[in-house]
Amino acid sequence: MADAAVEFLLDNLKQLVVYNAKLINNVRGEVDGLIKDLPLLKAIIEVSTETGREDDVVKALVSRIRDVTFEAEDVIDAYMVVATTQKRKKWLQKLFGGIDHASKLREVAKNVQTIKEEVDKMNNYQMLREALQRRDPARRRRMERRRPDVEKDNVVGFDKAAAKLIDRLTGKTEDLQVISIIGMGGLGKTTLANKVYNDPKVSHEFSTLAWIYVSPTYSKEKLFLSILKDVIQVTSDMSNMGEDELAEEVCRQLTWKYLVIVDDVWEKKDWDSIKKAFPDHKNGSRILLTTRFRHVAVHADQRSPPYELDFLTDDQSWVLLQKKVFDGGDCPQEDLKDDQVNLPPAHVGYIPDEFKLLRVYHIQPISFPRFPSEIEQLVHLTYVAFSGDFKTIPAAVSNLSNLQTLIAETSSRSTRTIDIKADIWKMFKLRHLHTNKPSQLHDPVAKKTKDRDNEPLPPSPLQTLATITPQSCTEGVLGQTPCLKKLGICGKLATLREEKGGSLFDNLTTLEQLVTLKLLNDVFPEPPSESKLQRLPQCHKFPPNLKRLTLADTFLEWEQMHVLGMLPKLEELKLKDNAFTGVRWRLVDGDFQKLKALQIWKTDLVYLEAKADHFPSLQHFVLKDCTRLWEIPSSLGNVKTLQTIKLHQTSRTAADSARKIKLQRQESKVYNGLKVDIFPSDL
Repeated sequence: MADAAVEFLLDNLKQLVVYNAKLINNVRGEVDGLIKDLPLLKAIIEVSTETGREDDVVKALVSRIRDVTFEAEDVIDAYMVVATTQKRKKWLQKLFGGIDHASKLREVAKNVQTIKEEVDKMNNYQMLREALQRRDPARRRRMERRRPDVEKDNVVGFDKAAAKLIDRLTGKTEDLQVISIIGMGGLGKTTLANKVYNDPKVSHEFSTLAWIYVSPTYSKEKLFLSILKDVIQVTSDMSNMGEDELAEEVCRQLTWKYLVIVDDVWEKKDWDSIKKAFPDHKNGSRILLTTRFRHVAVHADQRSPPYELDFLTDDQSWVLLQKKVFDGGDCPQEDLKDDQVNLPPAHVGYIPDEFKLLRVYHIQPISFPRFPSEIEQLVHLTYVAFSGDFKTIPAAVSNLSNLQTLIAETSSRSTRTIDIKADIWKMFKLRHLHTNKPSQLHDPVAKKTKDRDNEPLPPSPLQTLATITPQSCTEGVLGQTPCLKKLGICGKLATLREEKGGSLFDNLTTLEQLVTLKLLNDVFPEPPSESKLQRLPQCHKFPPNLKRLTLADTFLEWEQMHVLGMLPKLEELKLKDNAFTGVRWRLVDGDFQKLKALQIWKTDLVYLEAKADHFPSLQHFVLKDCTRLWEIPSSLGNVKTLQTIKLHQTSRTAADSARKIKLQRQESKVYNGLKVDIFPSDL
């Protein structure tokens, strides 16, 4: 795990240089030195790992590398907190502030340099290799179960979770199982896995245990070698093997009942690339996998439901708060009043040092009377979710340079839009912005440099904007978000179609990665029918790779459906309340060739005229509150791909037609398996 810690630190340092160059001007030389020296230290760890031997000299050296790595990470995190705070202070305060952390970072850099100099004296690793070779070649290395770099002293709320996972791991099923722990970053997946990994019952149950850390960037060769070193004496020939040979070797050597922790898997292809190394000997072996994503867990083993890591309960959160803020002691009873907590005066008005390295800030169940501006001090935050009575996202949020996800829900009934005053275009890690009211975005402002007055900003990595106002769909905003995959637009949609040297809707064409689009017509306090969308843009004006589209309250005529039918990659279409209006919808040949799911909610539609050829790929058909629709065309029963028909509060005749389609399919004995769900069932 030490080499993973060094690699993690290296990644952090490189991101520091890219995203926070100005903040580290004072220690740039030290940071650059660490980036230069750390790969050498990582290589030393890998050499000792791959040989599977531990000489006292090498063991001591690796231990020192590990210690200085963790020290460097802590010092850098603390330095970033101080540097960000200093940035907002006056020059005199800056002069006397932050000196301590800068000096600590310089000391760490010196320690790394000292270790490097000692390695240089080994004459290009000759002394290291000789020390390793002095060990008995026949002696097998006992597996050292190192604890990963996780929270050790303040583990709260994992006892029941660990017990459940251990029961599943030690169950009677003899087939190889992949049991996954899922949850967003920062919830403690690795901490829980580590608790399970070090449980005596697990040690007794499994003959072989190993831990591999995958992460977004990984080497299959190193992963396989990491497993092998825990099973056998790794030879130099094995160290020179390719990934396929190593996978076969792992598969040959995992003969006894084994447990492998596969930590931090990001994509399905990551699991697919290593699963071949894990044999199924029908002896109860297990894989414990951690991932942020449910689809990855399900893909790894569809038969094994993933364990979803929840947030701490109120009681568990209180215990953790006592450990962090009150040094493990109890909060005085006089500070408790019914359902609220009054912190002692010493803790009011600032964030405790223990919390300044916080990565996840999820307090959405609590509604604040104002925007929690204190979070701007938590510069390491990657995930923020909160609720409160506010109308703006203040500019101070721009200081959260590590933020990847921002979820903000206003409880203000009078607020129709949320003004984003934060400069999200300079938040170079922000991927997802979710608001429960439409956000008003502002065009990016070109940055000024010494050489150029208007240097364009790099493209934003934003992937989700849900939702924004139609007025935000400018060339400046959408042109800055080429990575956007999900977009919601809520407001007066007619604004998108206004022609003033080109409509705002035209700017959506540039979103080549967009796959999900929601168009919600909201003109409150006026009824949406008073400001309905007269017509849709031509199909080539839509994002070229659009797969999922939702419309609501647009009151379009059914003839406009032909435009949507021509979208070449459309797979899912949701027509929510009053998306289309009119008595008759007549399908056009050649439309909706790839449509897999169609939902129609609350419409005055009476006659639907369609043939099986109109929906050749349709799998799911849903009708909700379509009380005037007479029937579902019987020809839809001939759609080979159709799997479900769901009706909710429709006419009795429409329900009867759905039952007839199901009966028709059953009698044909060709397209069995159609499910028809009708509510209420007595329709």
